[in-house]
Amino acid sequence: MIEVHVDRVGLIPDSGAMSIFLKDPEKDRVLVIQVGVFEGSAILYGMNKVSMKRPLSHDLMIRLIEDLGAQVKCLLIHDLVDNTYYGEIRLVKDGQEIRVDTRPSDGIALCLRAGAPIYVADKLAEHFIDEMDILMATADSDETVH
Repeated sequence: MIEVHVDRVGLIPDSGAMSIFLKDPEKDRVLVIQVGVFEGSAILYGMNKVSMKRPLSHDLMIRLIEDLGAQVKCLLIHDLVDNTYYGEIRLVKDGQEIRVDTRPSDGIALCLRAGAPIYVADKLAEHFIDEMDILMATADSDETVH
C-alpha cells in the first residue's frame, strides 16, 4: 500500500468538477482523482478544519461512527474500473475491523476529519503522475520551469 496525503484541490474550469491531488511524498508523485464540486468542497472543509454551525454530512458520519464506539482506521483506494476509483473505509470497533465500501471522495473527507491515513493499493501505482510532468504539461511553451 502507498500512503498518500491530500496535497491540493483544484477547480477544473467550465466543467463543474474538481481534481483531488493525492501525493505520495516518498516518490514525489500524485494520483489525481476527479470529483464533483460538492465532494471537493467537503474535502476542502476537512483540509482546512472549517467548522460549521450545524454538522455537514461527513461531520455527522464521524459523530455516528464515534458514538457507536468505532474509529476510522483508514481509507484504502483499491481499484479502478471504467475510470471510476473504488475505496473502502476501514473502521475499528472492539478490536474488530469493519470494511465499508465508499467513494474515495467520501472516504477522503472522513479521513481528514478523523485524522486517519489514506492509502492507495500498489496495483494502482501506474496511475500516479510525476509532479514535474504536471508542471511541464501546464507550462506555456515559452515559459521556463525551475
